Amino acid sequence: MQYSFVKVASVSIETQVANVEANLEKIILKTREAAENGAKIIVFPELTLTGYSCQDLFYSSSLQEQVLKGLEKLLKATKMLDVLVFVGAPLAWKNELYNCAVIMLKGEILAVIPKMNIPEYGEFFEGRYFSSGANLIENKINLLGKEINCSSSIILQHKKYNNLRIGCELCEDLWSPLSPSTVHALQGANIVCNLSASNEYLGKSKQRAELLKAHTQKTKLAYIYTSAGRGESTMDVVYSDYKAIVELGEILVEADYDQEIIYAQIDLEAVHNFRRTKTAFQNKLLKLPEYTLIHFEMQIIDINEGVGRYSEKQPFLPKWVDKNNALQELFELQKISLKRRLRAVDTKCMIIGLSGGLDSTLTTLVAHSLVQEDPKLQLKLVTMPGFGTSSQTKSNAVRLAEGLGLQIQVIDIAKICEAQLQLLEHTEINDITYENVQARQRTQILLNLANKCQGILLGTADLSEIALGFCTYGGDHLSMYNVNASIPKTLVRLLVSWYAEQKASILKQLLMEIVDTVISPELLKTEDTQVQATEEIVGNYEVIDYILHYHLQHNFSREKITHMTYLTFAELYSAKEIELALENYFKRFYRNQFKRSCMPDGAKLTCVSLSPRSSWRQISDL
Repeated sequence: MQYSFVKVASVSIETQVANVEANLEKIILKTREAAENGAKIIVFPELTLTGYSCQDLFYSSSLQEQVLKGLEKLLKATKMLDVLVFVGAPLAWKNELYNCAVIMLKGEILAVIPKMNIPEYGEFFEGRYFSSGANLIENKINLLGKEINCSSSIILQHKKYNNLRIGCELCEDLWSPLSPSTVHALQGANIVCNLSASNEYLGKSKQRAELLKAHTQKTKLAYIYTSAGRGESTMDVVYSDYKAIVELGEILVEADYDQEIIYAQIDLEAVHNFRRTKTAFQNKLLKLPEYTLIHFEMQIIDINEGVGRYSEKQPFLPKWVDKNNALQELFELQKISLKRRLRAVDTKCMIIGLSGGLDSTLTTLVAHSLVQEDPKLQLKLVTMPGFGTSSQTKSNAVRLAEGLGLQIQVIDIAKICEAQLQLLEHTEINDITYENVQARQRTQILLNLANKCQGILLGTADLSEIALGFCTYGGDHLSMYNVNASIPKTLVRLLVSWYAEQKASILKQLLMEIVDTVISPELLKTEDTQVQATEEIVGNYEVIDYILHYHLQHNFSREKITHMTYLTFAELYSAKEIELALENYFKRFYRNQFKRSCMPDGAKLTCVSLSPRSSWRQISDL
């Protein structure tokens, strides 16, 4: 599996209660359809063959005979299909009846998983008919003339692909305090199938979805959930065919009776990487039961379209969150972190070098918001035009200060920088020394001003620049606290835009002008019409941030990220632009760790931080 994807299906049918023959016909039809569409794991609801609502008909020996004949027919019908099928059936063994998942592949039953937690409350009274799988004395049963492994403690492992390990549980098992799937996960299962018959009432669908997300986030699992359908909606309960495929806290796809089959590509590499990096997952405190490992062989065709799952262009602000609420929360977290630093160093004074660009604007908005809440705080703004400063950004800085009701000190650094260049006997124009003299001079002045007011210098560098090392060592690389340290450039832009929408028209217009200003370090001597554009140097920040997220949050390979990036941005940017971002990101990221090794403090406010004291540790000399 080149990119470690496996296609799975969650399938519901319109059950006919106690009519095994009719249900079997639909199961075979849907199994074939899902297999033809590339699914390799197909999961049906709880008690699929009979229906969940048979009540005392479960006692019928005639129904049990129909179940066995139905399983035999299903095995014959799917013998030529190279797919794992999970189907629900009531099975009798040694005077007890068990609610089971039967797992079959190419005409053979691989395992039987009995339900462990039998509900006996409210509308559920399964204990009247079924025994818990915990009551099984042996871990094998005789089924259709063969001895079959029967236990909750079973994992199916692919013979060739060690990272495809599958566990199973049934309905109520998920809702119990210690779900079997929790133990499955600790024993190595990375996909769990749940055959369910979960009824509906007001609010339950949301509750169930939240449970699935939380459970898979905690256990670092992919989860295929299939519930009973409309044919079960008899007498006093209603069912809705709810189906969901969930991975690491995210619902990849869900549906009810409007759709009988849903498909998703599960990323086994993502699950594996999360488990490997989140070491608390390796729980050594729980005494785990002995497990049976059943190996199976099945052809897995790596369907590269699976990487299309990652087509969201702003993964730091995923589509399932409310955008405005998320941005407001992020802004508040910036304020909280800064407030804590001010209290810790016992100062009321903040210094910001305001360039008129995006990053310093966001830092200023955060600090100014704190001043509005606590008038005892002081915010001193300084703008320091140099050789490359454009009239637009200089104007933006002054106008922003005025719009916020603040004073701004203007210190022209051109002459100081010229003097330093003369001392260095440096005559070149627009080289790295020429640029960095300006950046370091600004930082020196700002640090001295912070000392003068017994305050702190606030940094402005964002996560994207920190990842690329696009900052001057000993210059804008330094500060006494950085509120933007874990916020990528795309989120900085969104935060400033969000803030603008809350304000009156004049300030709003100015902030939107800043958002639209070309991103530039402005360190080269150019005409105003020839701006030094950062994105022409390192690549488009939308693409950079996309690469950054999947490189650091998911630890995907460069090959996989490259494939994902081209698929995601092919219609927006040229191949040359995408290649520029990919090449610069991976080249600059590893060459600039020495800058991150001594970067200033800054709170982790998104899923990624590059602080050497927080989430990222790397030697500088790779």
